[in-house]
Amino acid sequence: MNALDQLPTLVGLGIALGGLVLPVGRLLRHPDSFAARVTEQVFVWALFAVVLAIIILWEKQSLSSIGFRWHWASLAWGLLLTAMLIFITGPFGDWALKQTGLAGFEHGLAKLAQLPVWFVTVAALTAGVVEETLYRGYAIERLALFTGDVWSAGAVAWIAFCLVHAPFWGWGPVLRMAIAGLPILLFYLWKRDLLACMIAHALTNLIGLVILPPRRARAATAGRS
Repeated sequence: MNALDQLPTLVGLGIALGGLVLPVGRLLRHPDSFAARVTEQVFVWALFAVVLAIIILWEKQSLSSIGFRWHWASLAWGLLLTAMLIFITGPFGDWALKQTGLAGFEHGLAKLAQLPVWFVTVAALTAGVVEETLYRGYAIERLALFTGDVWSAGAVAWIAFCLVHAPFWGWGPVLRMAIAGLPILLFYLWKRDLLACMIAHALTNLIGLVILPPRRARAATAGRS
């Protein structure tokens, strides 16, 4: 493969691995405003659209080249992964986070609590679709073309995925994500089923960011009464 043939994939990898690092919302006059958060979500979907365009129009590949195939087994695998994340690796990640003494998710959840529930729901589902496409499907498959080793490609994509969350969540949650999210990475390397990973990621986000926080708040209020 010559340099010209590699160019579409190099551009795609640059966008997939580095695009979400760009502080788009910070460029606005009020970076913590609702408008800034909306702008960030629009930018995320723009990255998603650009990567899909690169795959289909520039690389001349199908979406199956990044592990996306529609079949009902993906739903079952996605639900199984969700259960594993919530009941096994998630609690273990929480335990590991406590041992470090690092701050948890409180600061990030406080920011999300200021946003409408519908918006947090959309953002949670967006992350499940877009982040899995960029960091799991595209990054792993295309890095593997260059390295010849899917495991090293998976490791690079996994590290990039974890680090991109540090500015918003902090290093404690990044550690927790790194541990709790390992089953999705290992599952993808095994099955190459991007849809199942999307389902698990989106459902876990929905539970962790939308469903559980209000319950925890009510429990804390009841405990103080």
